[in-house]
Amino acid sequence: DRIAGALLIGGDVSPKLEKMLWIQYAANNPLLEWLVPGNLRQCNREILAAPRDLVEIQDGLSKLTVPVVMLHGTSDGLVQVENVAWLESRLAALRKTNLFAKVVLPGANHFIPWERPGDVAARIEKLVRLTEQRGQRSERSQF
Repeated sequence: DRIAGALLIGGDVSPKLEKMLWIQYAANNPLLEWLVPGNLRQCNREILAAPRDLVEIQDGLSKLTVPVVMLHGTSDGLVQVENVAWLESRLAALRKTNLFAKVVLPGANHFIPWERPGDVAARIEKLVRLTEQRGQRSERSQF
């Protein structure tokens, strides 16, 4: 009821595409974690929890009733751009493509808000207009 729409920027949505590095597990070891700065330690915990969390989120996709815009760069080295196609296919299977819009930015990396702030602002403005209309009809082509 309180969320009118969602903008996913460089979003990780597929548990199958989540790749863990050995260093992430090592950095979570109580014997070694003191070597990792606090902010990075918390970030690492979130990364390690992501696959489990993403499985739980999958189950909720059938309840989706608000527009989702996914903004992703083709050169994202942290989160695979294939996440966009994964979410699109999941929503298509649920017959919810009218709620999904994708924007894939050629050459953009994971740090889109800093690298391409104009693209982010334009998609936020568009999402706000869509949610205000609240007709929930598809305007994907305008993203």
